[in-house]
Amino acid sequence: MIAYPRELPYPQLDTLNYKQRKNILETEMASGYARRRPINQSVPTIMTATWKLSANKAVIFEAFVAKGLNVLSPFLLKIPTPRGLVEHEVRFKTSPFESYKPLENDKWQYQANIEVRRYQIASEEQAATAMARPNDFEGFVGEVSTLINSFVES
Repeated sequence: MIAYPRELPYPQLDTLNYKQRKNILETEMASGYARRRPINQSVPTIMTATWKLSANKAVIFEAFVAKGLNVLSPFLLKIPTPRGLVEHEVRFKTSPFESYKPLENDKWQYQANIEVRRYQIASEEQAATAMARPNDFEGFVGEVSTLINSFVES
């Protein structure tokens, strides 16, 4: 499978947006209650992405999309998740050539919807590890102070 070129920056974080397709089927029963059940184990997630590229990077991006990839083909892209950049199998839902424009200072902007085949949600182990970590610098300092104090006392 083709990987996203290392020479290119990832989509802009400030415009990045994820929307998972509905995965719950709800059926109204004769009694008035509704029965709800999952449709599939995994449903695609649509990611709205924007790239702001220098003219040189825009040439590489256009060549990747038009020639190296063929807009219909899936490819590997590291996308931002709460765990950092995680590689996912994706494909363009809309072509970046449907919405692009020049910006100031020889820059170009491209927008596209990207389908993420299976958005990788954190495992139980990753969630437990995240819960054990301090959330900020003050929390880290507090935990280190507590550990030092308990060590000194014993």
